[in-house]
Amino acid sequence: MSKSFTDSAGKKRLLLGNGFSMACFGGFGYTALYERVKNLGIPEKVQKIFEKYGETNFEAILKLLDDSSWVAETYGLCSDGSQSEIKKDYEALKLALTNAITEVHPEHRGLITDEKYNACYAFISNFDDIYTVNYDLLLYWTSLHREPFAFTDSFSKDKRS
Repeated sequence: MSKSFTDSAGKKRLLLGNGFSMACFGGFGYTALYERVKNLGIPEKVQKIFEKYGETNFEAILKLLDDSSWVAETYGLCSDGSQSEIKKDYEALKLALTNAITEVHPEHRGLITDEKYNACYAFISNFDDIYTVNYDLLLYWTSLHREPFAFTDSFSKDKRS
């Protein structure tokens, strides 16, 4: 998913989702990540939640588990005050997802071809501001691939336009 818009000042802005990374490196696809997560051993109840909702949207399932844990605590369903099973499953899924992403992420930026970097750069260079919700380093590596650097983050003092 990627979403772009032009603001009232005419600046073109882009929000990058997982589709940007998947186009460059297929291992970041939600289905591929879910298969890795399952192989890493997520709790059976978490797998049932994924099956019920028929999706591999990790953020949605993590939010569902987090909200469910809060509801269980609010209603006193965790009577002994210990960490609920839901919280443990939430942490297990979060850890498995982190490990799966680590496994599929290219070890270093040299493993991505110049052709792919150039295609990524050609796409993002159409925008004034870029935001990402991705787990990977592809956008950052793409920005490093050109010298001088064509992009800066919002944290530096150098505000290139």
